[in-house]
Amino acid sequence: MAAGFLTARSRTFGGYLVVVIVLLCAVTSWGSSASKVSTLGQSKTPKNAAVSAPLHCGDLAVDDVYTISYSGAHHYLNFDPFSPGLGALNYRQFSDWSERRPMFHSVLDVLVEGNGPSQLDYYMWRPDYITINAYFTEYDLQVAEQVAYLDSETAVAWITLTSLSTAPITVDFFGQVDFAANPVISASSTGVQVNITARLSNPWGEPAEVLEKTFAVGLDFYNSATINGNEYTFSLVLGPGEQRSLVAAISSPSLSFPIDQKAIDDTTATIDLWLDEVEIPDLEAENDLITYYTAWFQFWYNTEHADGYWVRDIVTPSKSTYGRGVWLWDTGFHVFALLLGGENALQLAKNQIIVLTNASAQVGHLPREVWVGVVGPDVQPPGILTWASLELYKKTQDIEFIRTIYPALAANNEWFYQNRDYQGTNLCQWEGTDSGWDTSPRWDNGIVEAIDLNCWLGLDQKALSEMASLLNLSDDASKWLSKWDLTSETVQQNLWDENMGLFFDRNPNTKELYTVVTPASFWSMLAGVATVDQCQSQLVVMKNSSSLWLPYPMPVVAATEPTFDPSNYWRGPTWININWLTIVGLERYGFEEEADDLQERSISIVGSGPTPREYYNPLTEEGLGAYNYMWTGALYIVMVNDYRPPPP
Repeated sequence: MAAGFLTARSRTFGGYLVVVIVLLCAVTSWGSSASKVSTLGQSKTPKNAAVSAPLHCGDLAVDDVYTISYSGAHHYLNFDPFSPGLGALNYRQFSDWSERRPMFHSVLDVLVEGNGPSQLDYYMWRPDYITINAYFTEYDLQVAEQVAYLDSETAVAWITLTSLSTAPITVDFFGQVDFAANPVISASSTGVQVNITARLSNPWGEPAEVLEKTFAVGLDFYNSATINGNEYTFSLVLGPGEQRSLVAAISSPSLSFPIDQKAIDDTTATIDLWLDEVEIPDLEAENDLITYYTAWFQFWYNTEHADGYWVRDIVTPSKSTYGRGVWLWDTGFHVFALLLGGENALQLAKNQIIVLTNASAQVGHLPREVWVGVVGPDVQPPGILTWASLELYKKTQDIEFIRTIYPALAANNEWFYQNRDYQGTNLCQWEGTDSGWDTSPRWDNGIVEAIDLNCWLGLDQKALSEMASLLNLSDDASKWLSKWDLTSETVQQNLWDENMGLFFDRNPNTKELYTVVTPASFWSMLAGVATVDQCQSQLVVMKNSSSLWLPYPMPVVAATEPTFDPSNYWRGPTWININWLTIVGLERYGFEEEADDLQERSISIVGSGPTPREYYNPLTEEGLGAYNYMWTGALYIVMVNDYRPPPP
């Protein structure tokens, strides 16, 4: 999740933040009578130049991405090309939950008489930096800048100002901190200090996170700042025809100058090394290659450093929409893609699983979400993390990793029968966000004995049996297989509708099936519950062009349902993770042609836009929801490599 680096999405927190900002100053004059500012970055690879794998930063340049960050950062900068400078700083939980606004509405914007430039001459985004060339028409002032993160705490803008005017021009560098951060700004010998105290809330009523952090913001020239409440301004005067260069930066906990522009090369090299880790795909079309490597870059971009309950570095679904946490079933999909990378990718995959299993001690089960300062009490699908962990073991042969995580995974399966089998029928219940299908019409009448949940539990039981065997726990291995037999039998006897040829959720009180047609029925194939005849019946429904086989399949609610809405979250759009799980289920039963068809269509859907989206309109292919959504990008990588890990 908006996931990553396209379009601004605010972030929020949940505690107290103390920030110290230091503005440092010194201007270098390039002399007078400059006639034209240099256009930074335009010598790099053009947007549509021919490329071949492996791709690197210069191959991924586009003109419609407006955020930039660094692997491990808990924040990102969002840019309006008509406001050159350092953009707006958004900080995970503060900006995507508590306040849903930037923490710094502007770190340092370049303004003349309170206005930004009126003309944009050039804008280009690359994974390693952003280039902006703009023109203040009314004042005959040109601005060229290159902005990059140099590490997970430091972002820098190299700015060139060129006056074409015959009169002096006063240029302001303006910063504004959000009032909700309770900023206290004061002058210092080096610029300004900003102390921020912000409570970072959460949705579960848990104590707010207390975040204490020191930022430094600086310009490499110095004069007195004008401070007005939550705002600060530094000014310089350009003489007629004068050109000047300067450096603006934000860092934590401190900042020093000079900062050489060649430092960008280290950022470029770091990202290029990450791009080299992924399997080279069997792709020829340039746009497909760009989508593939952009999706892999997202892992680097969406990573945040260990802190609090993040005992290892985590991958958020989208730094610019869901930067506040790591999610359970998202992580499963992420791990499958990371298995196609090198040692760094495998370690990142392992880190995600460790964070979630470690956090389970706080709530008694695998949590749906883990934030820095709180572990969410809700659940998400069991089984996918166990399955992904087995695949990771096959790659690494790290039996100690399995030994470490097995108790938490086993306890999670037991927890569902102790806490969610309310009727004692061996059919567990859930609804809403616990399922991952947050707003699906499947829950319009309340909690259900869910087909997907019980299939997930069965798949989990088989995976746990495999893990127990690896650990020489023969009694456990037998126990889990017996549980699987009971789960499979119970689903078969109670959740199949012979007339409609599908599995459905069941009302736990009336025992009536909720016959809302969705792809959830296909979990019976993923888990291996369905008979071959039942699979054939389900395929008839799946391939019905009036129901699920729409132009860009599959909607998460059949188009024949009165609740179908093609652009409304879990009430009708196409979600790539649902498609992929269906593909794996089809593969399990030998329906290769149908699996290949759905996979090719899914690859095409993701490749239709400049960046993977959270979900898609099944009638128009329009990308919806978060940008750079991590599981969509991850599964694009998985599908392009035709990787279908066999489910337990």
